[in-house]
Amino acid sequence: MAVDVFVYKLMASLSLVLLSYSCGILLLAIVMRERPDLVRDVLLTPLARLGPYGMACIITPWALSLLLGTRRTLEIVFLMFILTIAPPLIIALIFSSLSALLSGLLRCDRRPWYPALAFLSPIAPGLYIMYGIISELVSFLPDAFTPLLAIFTFSFCLSGLLRYAA
Repeated sequence: MAVDVFVYKLMASLSLVLLSYSCGILLLAIVMRERPDLVRDVLLTPLARLGPYGMACIITPWALSLLLGTRRTLEIVFLMFILTIAPPLIIALIFSSLSALLSGLLRCDRRPWYPALAFLSPIAPGLYIMYGIISELVSFLPDAFTPLLAIFTFSFCLSGLLRYAA
């Protein structure tokens, strides 16, 4: 399979995973109309915790390659982000949102099953698609990238779950 076809297939699959995440947030917002603060926390807390990692992984190599005068810098940085950073970030985004949802639901007096089912029902196919993405990445990329994907996934999930005390 050509690299361009693989990257387009990977981008389409990642878009489907993000679409399923958006549908989960939408269903959660419909179910939790009386608690918009919980929906806000589920949506914004993981983005605030994980956003700097994605931005740093894009801007730092791009700025370094611009300083060094490397050709095709934007393509290389985009390919590096899509192949090694985006799948672990999306997995961490989903698990961090789920953690924020469950901690918010345990604080309130409601039964947590309806909002959790509304959030997880569209995300389950997205996680299955993500499993397919990771298995294709492991078979496509060199063997050195498999531990890198595992380390990124673990560290991003851990940083998405931790709270920072000021």
